Amino acid sequence: MDAELDPTLDPPSHLALILDLNPAQWHRSAQTTAEHPLSLSDFLTQTLTFLNAHLAGKHENTLAVIGAFPDTSKMLYSTADPPSDSYLGLDSHPANSFRPFRLVDATLIKRIQDEFDYLDDTDTQNNRGLVGAITKSLCCKLVH
Repeated sequence: MDAELDPTLDPPSHLALILDLNPAQWHRSAQTTAEHPLSLSDFLTQTLTFLNAHLAGKHENTLAVIGAFPDTSKMLYSTADPPSDSYLGLDSHPANSFRPFRLVDATLIKRIQDEFDYLDDTDTQNNRGLVGAITKSLCCKLVH
């Protein structure tokens, strides 16, 4: 058998990524007085590039992105349960875009924004969501 065609030599991989999305921390990180300022927007741009590279590496690669918010954790995206195009308002398919990339990008941005809209200022001081996010990330491969 040709080594290039043998799936046991290059099995698909699963990536579970936890994003710490505490607004208070991102506000501090974006300040120009920070040692290495980084805005949430710039971070998400870089992260989406990384996630898309993982998906492009092999067609069967899977992905789970969990958001750790101050008081909760949420599954933001999973290849096991992707949202529909209509949920995201992506009814048309531009010729120069790859649908899986658009789906990951649009889903993450929408779900993060939705969660931020529900937060109030008192919630941002907690960091209990990280424990739940870690637990979800350890369990999500078991169901794939």
